[in-house]
Amino acid sequence: MKNGDTLDVKPKGGKKPKTQSRIQVGTANIGGGQPVRPGRPGKQPQNRNKPQVQNKNKIKVGTAKKNKGGDDDDDDDDNGKKGPFVVYAKAPGKKKFPIKGLKPNSPVKTLKRKIEKKTDIPRKKQLLTDKKKKPLERDSKPIKKYGVKNGDTVYVKKLRTKFTKAYGGNGGNPVNSYCAAGKYINYWKIRSGAKVDQLRGRCSDGKWLKSAGGNGGGQWKGRANTQKISVRSGTLIDKFNGRGGNGGGRHTLDCGTGFKISGYKMRAGSLVDKVQLQCTGSGGGDDDNGGGKGCCGGAKLLSKGARTAQSSTGHGGKSSRAVDGKTNGKYGSGSCTHTNKEQSPWWSVDLRRTVAVCKVIVWNRTDCCGSRLNNFSVRVGDSKCGSTVAKAQEKNTLQCGCKKGRKVKVQLEGKDYLTLCEVQVYGKAVKT
Repeated sequence: MKNGDTLDVKPKGGKKPKTQSRIQVGTANIGGGQPVRPGRPGKQPQNRNKPQVQNKNKIKVGTAKKNKGGDDDDDDDDNGKKGPFVVYAKAPGKKKFPIKGLKPNSPVKTLKRKIEKKTDIPRKKQLLTDKKKKPLERDSKPIKKYGVKNGDTVYVKKLRTKFTKAYGGNGGNPVNSYCAAGKYINYWKIRSGAKVDQLRGRCSDGKWLKSAGGNGGGQWKGRANTQKISVRSGTLIDKFNGRGGNGGGRHTLDCGTGFKISGYKMRAGSLVDKVQLQCTGSGGGDDDNGGGKGCCGGAKLLSKGARTAQSSTGHGGKSSRAVDGKTNGKYGSGSCTHTNKEQSPWWSVDLRRTVAVCKVIVWNRTDCCGSRLNNFSVRVGDSKCGSTVAKAQEKNTLQCGCKKGRKVKVQLEGKDYLTLCEVQVYGKAVKT
C-alpha cells in the first residue's frame, strides 16, 4: 500500500452496510484533523480543536404555535377587522363623520365628549341611539355593551326640555325635582285615599326624586307610562295614574311624541295640590310653530291651499275645505269636509315636496257629531304621528317629531263619516 491508495472499510461480521465508507490513505482530512496514517485502516482522529455541539433547542417543523386571534388589542374589532377602532356619528344638519380615539371599552360619556367637539351639542343635551333607534342611556357603560362595533354608526339628537300644563290649586309649598340629563321617570310611589296624599318619582338611573305631600292613605309602587299620565283635579289632585278618588275634572299630562317625563313641578302640603310634568326628548314641541329651537325650528304652515283628496265625498263636503284657512266648526259655514259612511274613511294633503313635519293640528266639528272623529290617526308618508286619538276634542294636536314625507293622511280606524273642519300641517322643507 502506497501513499494515495484507497481502503474499503467493512464492518465486523461481514454484513454489507447500506453505504460503504472509503478512506483515501494519506490524503483524507476529516473534520479539520490530521490525515490518516498508512497502515492504520478505519482509524479516524478526533477533532480536538473544534468539538461538535448538538443544538438542544430543537424545533419540530409544523408544530409552531400560531396566534389565531392576533393581539388582543384595541385595533381589532369584534369581527376581527384590522385597523383603528372608529365609530361614525350622524347629527342633525351634518353629514356622517368619524369619531376616532375610542376603544370598545370606552364609556358612552367619552363618545359624547368627542361628538360635542364636532357638533357643539353639549354632552348633557345629547341623545345617542344605535341603528335600531335604541338609546345608549348610561354614560358610564362601555359602548361595546350596547353592541357598538368598529365601523358602526350612532345617531345624535339634541335633547329639548318643555313642560306640560299644570293642574290643581295653588296651596301648599313648591316641590321641584328633575332627573339627570337624558334620564326619565319610569317608576312611581303614590299614596292616596279619596285624594292624592303623596307623589314621588324614580329616574331610569335609579335616583329617587323629592317627595311631594304627606304620609296619609295607602301606598302603591310601580311603573307607569313614561310619556303621559292621566289626572283628576280641582283645587287638589284627586287622582294620579288611576290612584285616588273621582272628584274634579279629568286631564292628561302629555309630553308628546319623542318626549319622556323627566321631572316635575308640584305644590303640596299634607296633600298634593298641583302637578306639572317636565318633559325631555328630541321630538317637535308646541313651540316649533315657527322660530322654535327644536328639530323643526323655523317651521311654517305648509298645508294651506295645498292639493287634497279623500276616500269619498258626501253632503257637499269636498276635501279642499280642510285647507281653506278657516277653523269654524259649524258645518253650515261651508268650511268642513264630509265623506260617506264607510270603513276607515281617509283624507290626505299633498305638500308637493318632501318635508319634515313637526306637528299636525286637526280641527273637529263643533255643532254636532264630534264623536265621529274618535279613533283617528295621522300619518306622514308611512310613519304614524303619536298614538291613535281615542276621544277627539275640538282641537287635536299630534306631534310628529319631524317625520319626513310628502303626503299627510288623516284616517278613521272604524266605520263612520269623516268630517274635518281644518287640518294644519307645520314643518319645513328638507334639503336634498
